Amino acid sequence: MESGIGVGVGVGIVIVCGLPGSGKSFVSSLLLGILQHGTQDAVDGDWVGIDFDDICEGEGKCPSCIQDDGIMEEKQWKEKRKEAINVVEGLLHQNKCVIVDDTFHLRSMRRQLYQVAREAEVGFGILFVKSDVKVCVNRDRLRDHPIGSEMISNMATRFEEPQEPWEVANVMILENNNDDADDSKDNEPLKAHACVDFVNRCVHSPLSSYVALQEAKDVERKRTAENMKHQNDLVLRDAVKRIMANEHFSTAKREVKQQAARALGVMKRELKEKLDCGAITMEQAIYSLENFHLSNQ
Repeated sequence: MESGIGVGVGVGIVIVCGLPGSGKSFVSSLLLGILQHGTQDAVDGDWVGIDFDDICEGEGKCPSCIQDDGIMEEKQWKEKRKEAINVVEGLLHQNKCVIVDDTFHLRSMRRQLYQVAREAEVGFGILFVKSDVKVCVNRDRLRDHPIGSEMISNMATRFEEPQEPWEVANVMILENNNDDADDSKDNEPLKAHACVDFVNRCVHSPLSSYVALQEAKDVERKRTAENMKHQNDLVLRDAVKRIMANEHFSTAKREVKQQAARALGVMKRELKEKLDCGAITMEQAIYSLENFHLSNQ
């Protein structure tokens, strides 16, 4: 099998998602600062941060989220998203660890980067910054360029939280509903430490590529099939032994016993071939052997 990008352990993608105003960009910035400056909690790696807003121009909004005249056309928006994903792929080729900041409110958006990580055979994680809509709206009002409560509420109704198996296995949910500045500062070190621990686990647990997974499944299926064939042979052998141990054959003349053993051997092979290809069930095979026994009583 041809390997993926080949960067392996210590490289990965961590997406930081959440509603506008949830604090995801603050978390991304704080986490990136720790990772880039090699503090005590830092994870080894060459870390870079990507804000999809800078490439896609606008809070991860898809055209269906708002109706403003200024929103880009859906085709253009998709092209921008593809461009952003290409940037991430390029960074992985440079053995970079990438933190991606975006709303990622649709599961399909997150799946795109999951597939990139899987094909590259690198780590992957989702840091979901979860905040109540009211809290997000209040924070948004304090921005220099607020996007408005309608936009946030609209996106909240469409937000697909990480719940699929591939997401649950790689997600950390960070509750961020406190607007108290002093309390937030007190909790920052604890939250940061938890986030760094999560990132560390992610980048040191590279995903297997689709090809690798398929090959592993093929090997397992083959092993299972071979094991089933072996089990079929053992069960049929036991059935033949039971029939030959029957009083009718055990007291028969040597020539009769040899003839019966040969006939049962041929029947066993034929039945095993049918079993192995799924043409008959084991119950049908045993019934056929028992009928041979009964026909010779």
